[in-house]
Amino acid sequence: MTLEGEPFAPLLCHFVLPYSNWEWACRCQSESLLALKKGVQEAVFRLGRVPEWHQTDNSCGATHQVSTGGRAFLPEYLELMAHLGMKPRTTAVGQKEQNGTVEAQNGAFKRYLNQRLQSRGSREFASVDAFDEWLVESLTKENSRRQVRLQEELAVMRPREADPLTRVSGGTSAGQP
Repeated sequence: MTLEGEPFAPLLCHFVLPYSNWEWACRCQSESLLALKKGVQEAVFRLGRVPEWHQTDNSCGATHQVSTGGRAFLPEYLELMAHLGMKPRTTAVGQKEQNGTVEAQNGAFKRYLNQRLQSRGSREFASVDAFDEWLVESLTKENSRRQVRLQEELAVMRPREADPLTRVSGGTSAGQP
């Protein structure tokens, strides 16, 4: 893709509900806690419901290396999960197949976006806002096919009660994510 004629390869924070395959994604600057916070909150606030669990890989946005050679959750990630009312869990280090449904959906999502770009007839975007609008339109269209299973999945989730966090580290504050 290109943005105003320059190469453009946005990073996306991708959120998937494994039963319905409902997904949401947002553009982010890096693999970070801030990106994870933005992506998870955007998905949860669109749904209006909160899944019991948030499973992630061992990304640096959620975990850090500990002296025993393993990984542990970042306190700020745990704060986000507590604020939203979700329980955190992660795959074992180097075991991405433990997140099989989500990993498969990541590949399907990339193929779907590529097909949308091909049918669009251009990989050029005039601005990041234009890309973001195209991404929302693409996700909305793809998710429209998943409504029956999504409704079943939503029925077992709790209503979202938390306001968005604007800050994760050093306490919480409400406001826009």
